[in-house]
Amino acid sequence: MCRAILKNGDAIRMSNWPDSIVSYIDLIGIRAQVDSGTTRASNTMRRMHQCVADATRKMQRHNYVYLLNDCVLLMAPVDTGEDYRLVMSELSDLKGCVK
Repeated sequence: MCRAILKNGDAIRMSNWPDSIVSYIDLIGIRAQVDSGTTRASNTMRRMHQCVADATRKMQRHNYVYLLNDCVLLMAPVDTGEDYRLVMSELSDLKGCVK
């Protein structure tokens, strides 16, 4: 059995974790663009970075946004059905920009 332990010795239990939506967006085909020797991959990643930067200014539900070269990881805690709807709406807006 594997257990995660906090520094104070308490065990981390999933029942103590807040309900959250964790999302991952990855740009497909970047490796091929990089290998092509053009600036297309860099331009695509810059466009995604700008979309994410603009979107996160408006996001109220996402507490954490991690932006890497060709992907983004987001986390939003949710308590109610309305929270789920708002988080999914924010993600939908971001996806529309990144596409």
